[in-house]
Amino acid sequence: MASIEKRSTKRDGIHFRVRWQLGGSRTGAWQSETFKQKAQALTFKLAVEACEHHWPENWIRGFGWAPSPDEQPVRDEPVLFAEYALRFVTSLSGSEERTRHDYERDLKNHIVPTFGGLDLCDESQAFDRTTVSTWVNDLHHGVPDPDKPRT
Repeated sequence: MASIEKRSTKRDGIHFRVRWQLGGSRTGAWQSETFKQKAQALTFKLAVEACEHHWPENWIRGFGWAPSPDEQPVRDEPVLFAEYALRFVTSLSGSEERTRHDYERDLKNHIVPTFGGLDLCDESQAFDRTTVSTWVNDLHHGVPDPDKPRT
């Protein structure tokens, strides 16, 4: 049987942990998931018990329920790799200004020319092993970027 434990930490405050043994047996490995609200923990506990003390289908550990394909938001505009990567580097915390500057430079010079126009939400444009391997080999062998001829 799954249980809910009320826990308190200085960092996170009060939270609720659902614990159970995998498969419901005494020898099953202990499993747990943590929630900020008791209602969420209770819902998850009931789902675990309904799945015979296994992880519920479509549950992503530490994230929650995976959205079904018909719940996926429809985007009018693409999410371009270049914009996402540069925004990520700009928002880095705990790093020196010089480090962020170097990351931005490397992104702009080496990664964005190849991958910058890819839409991260379009599965047909996903990074595949062949494209990345070719890009790495080109960098290793000093192949110039065709969009930036050497002068």
